[in-house]
Amino acid sequence: SNSNIDTSFQYHVQFKATPTLFHGMNSIEAEYFDEGCSELLLYSQTTVTRVSKPEAASFYNTETCRFSSKPILLRFSPGVQLLIAAQINYNQIEFFYVNSTAPSSKVFKYKIENFYWISNDNIVVITENGFELIQVYISNKITTKQIKDYKIKHRWHCFSSKCRVMSFGTENLGNQVISFHFQQNSYNKLPKFEIKTKTLITDKQIWILIIYQTIYFVYSSIETNEIHFFRISRDNVLKMITVNTPNITNIELHLFDDLLLVHTKAQKIVLICDLKEKQNNYIVAAPLPISPNSFITTQFENLEVNTELYDSNWDFYQPNFILDRKNRCLWELGVNYETLAQSFICKKQLTEFLLRRKSAKLAILNTIRNYIEEEQEQLNEIYACFDIINSILANSPHANVSEQESITNLAHEVRKSNPNYSEANEQIKINESIISKTKLNKDELVIVEQIDMYRFVFHPLEENNLLSQKKLIAVLTEYIRSLHYRKIPVWFCIFELLINCLVRNECYYQLYQFLQYQVVDDSIHVAMQLLSLETKYPPALQLSLDMLKRLNCYSEILEILISKNQILLAINLIQTYNLNVPFERLKESAIATNDEIQIYHVKNFIKQCKGKKKQ
Repeated sequence: SNSNIDTSFQYHVQFKATPTLFHGMNSIEAEYFDEGCSELLLYSQTTVTRVSKPEAASFYNTETCRFSSKPILLRFSPGVQLLIAAQINYNQIEFFYVNSTAPSSKVFKYKIENFYWISNDNIVVITENGFELIQVYISNKITTKQIKDYKIKHRWHCFSSKCRVMSFGTENLGNQVISFHFQQNSYNKLPKFEIKTKTLITDKQIWILIIYQTIYFVYSSIETNEIHFFRISRDNVLKMITVNTPNITNIELHLFDDLLLVHTKAQKIVLICDLKEKQNNYIVAAPLPISPNSFITTQFENLEVNTELYDSNWDFYQPNFILDRKNRCLWELGVNYETLAQSFICKKQLTEFLLRRKSAKLAILNTIRNYIEEEQEQLNEIYACFDIINSILANSPHANVSEQESITNLAHEVRKSNPNYSEANEQIKINESIISKTKLNKDELVIVEQIDMYRFVFHPLEENNLLSQKKLIAVLTEYIRSLHYRKIPVWFCIFELLINCLVRNECYYQLYQFLQYQVVDDSIHVAMQLLSLETKYPPALQLSLDMLKRLNCYSEILEILISKNQILLAINLIQTYNLNVPFERLKESAIATNDEIQIYHVKNFIKQCKGKKKQ
């Protein structure tokens, strides 16, 4: 079977961290969620409290606003942070600049259904007769001006603040769809299309979502228990995808990391759909409940929130928010990729799936490490995963940037030849508390850099002895091959780890072959590591010198020769390549040998050099 679904019971969808709570605000008269700003707005008699995500700079912000009556709807301007619009009654909107004396009021001819900010000073107001595009001017007082209007009798409307696209359902069943794309002071009419149905369509069945950088009009059919995806563009509208949801009705949709979370209120479960996973009808995991979350800590007090899943008081907002009015808290949903990964059988398929998720970088690295740890694991599947992540890395601007440069100075002292020294381990100590920021390529795929693989995959495997050295050598070699194939410069710490594994297992001939056939690239860091291995593997000294010669690092070779009291070779090197003469060090090294012939040659050489300078 090609099935990638594991039906074992695991919670995949969960509440993210601590919810936003407003238990302690007893004076609240109404709550509004502003999808455009992803903020919860709490209204009391003379104030509006803006509640943002807990990690935001300003968690609670209270503004003074004196409206003529309790608002039906509130929305802040996305750019002008202190400009707010409030629907006061069925046909009137008040515009208020926070902390100013009085609002500016605009009365509409028809009943207002909703309104949305298009930009900092543009607002579109939907009425029962169509819509009006309004310009809001802020000076000594707020004034408004109608820019454009469009008359359209409709049964429902749907708007996405993310892409500024609005759709209207016309005709008796609301199945003729007319859409508009709004811009500053204008709009473009998009192609009209029809939904085939015999039942009345409502706004509860419609969403406009951006999935994988594509705008989709999404329709949930009650007749067929299907979710239909229409791709919207300026030129046409195409029905692209149909997801079958048998025996599932009364749904709500959320979007997280380009995954569609299909909430079924009756069954109290969530379907996770990925429009790039055609197998299994785009469903990537068995339908399961949201993971329960009981004890909540809030800034007001410790509270036990007994939430019944899919309570009738839940309101769903895009992209992934739930407003629980009964418990007076705002939840944010996320996906647990660690448990979701267990739903996949094909490792290549899972790797590609996780790379499409912006918040799954750690899950990608943990998954690859787990693959490597498995005793019965086929190495070819692991190597395929390396090729996938490195093909993305190769096509990103980060591929040819030295990982080391972003961490510390590249300078490496030649005399640092302690056999126990590991520059890679020093970097781990420096960076163990730093979480690598997720970078995306132009296709919005996660870029897994070499430092990520080192810190979270290879180094833990080596440090904790989680793998046989033979297997670790094979895995590291294959990772390096994958980088070389895509012409990506290999970070020296990867080579350092490989060489340490080879030396630890006394695989000296294999080390020699890796250097000879350039599996390990020439670099000053590798040369210094080889130098530090001389006591364990004497030929490493000559291998180090040969590598430095290929790199034209003659000053470093001179330092090594002097430190090894190879005085005559050092003098020969200085004469051949016209290097700067370290007089004092040559003297000290010659005296340390107690060899009168070498002391004579050094004194004579220094005398000649100083004589040439006088000339």
